Amino acid sequence: MEQKLKKPVPPELRRAIRFKKRKKIFENVRISIATVIAAFFAILFLMPIVLTITNSFMSSSEISANYGSVFATNDKGGKVYISEKVNLKFIPDIVSFSQYTTVLLKSPEYLLKFWNSVILVGPIVLFQLIVASLASYGFARYSGKLRSLVFFPM
Repeated sequence: MEQKLKKPVPPELRRAIRFKKRKKIFENVRISIATVIAAFFAILFLMPIVLTITNSFMSSSEISANYGSVFATNDKGGKVYISEKVNLKFIPDIVSFSQYTTVLLKSPEYLLKFWNSVILVGPIVLFQLIVASLASYGFARYSGKLRSLVFFPM
């Protein structure tokens, strides 16, 4: 049996192959770094929301124990920030719905403001849905010369 001799690879082709491999590795590193940065900022922006939701399940005494007096009243009657150490706590010691009970059942002014907001927002959202549906139907059917100019800003 004859052994087939391998042709030697020209140096230009070897350089091109190495360049493609390096380019692919560089692209993977760039995507990985961008993903890590995006994940960091996503966590950074979601932390206040998570903190607010978890703190809503704390009792009043636990909130005051963790955060203390954040604002004080000065001699002119205004609020002044007290720069004390604040203990950010994500998991309450005891899960309590007392804050929700206080807001929803013991403070009728909150419920009045809530229903005022619902009465204002409901018709606005309904009207926007109707207008957006009709406009989207019109844009989908439109096939004139200005179609690309109309859809470009969107």
